[in-house]
Amino acid sequence: MSAIPIKPRTLARGLASGQYRESDLGIEKRCTRCGEFWPVDDEFFSVQREPGGARASAYCRACFIEKYQRGRGMRGAQPASDRAQMEQK
Repeated sequence: MSAIPIKPRTLARGLASGQYRESDLGIEKRCTRCGEFWPVDDEFFSVQREPGGARASAYCRACFIEKYQRGRGMRGAQPASDRAQMEQK
C-alpha cells in the first residue's frame, strides 16, 4: 500500500469541490461511480500514468472491476436484481 502523489493544485481544487477530503486516514478521494470516499493509495485506486507524474483513477478498484466484468458479460458481476430476473426465465 503506497500513497499516490497528488499535485498541490489538484489537491486544492479537489478539496474545494468535494472530490477530496482530509480524514484520520489522510487524504481521501471520492469514487465517481459509487460516491464513496477511499484513501488515495494503490490499494483503493489504480494509478494512471501521465506526463509529469501520475494520478489516481476516477473509479475505485471495486467499481473498476465491477464495470470491467459486467462489460465482459461475466455473470458474477451482475447486480442481484438482474440475476433474479435471469433465473426466473
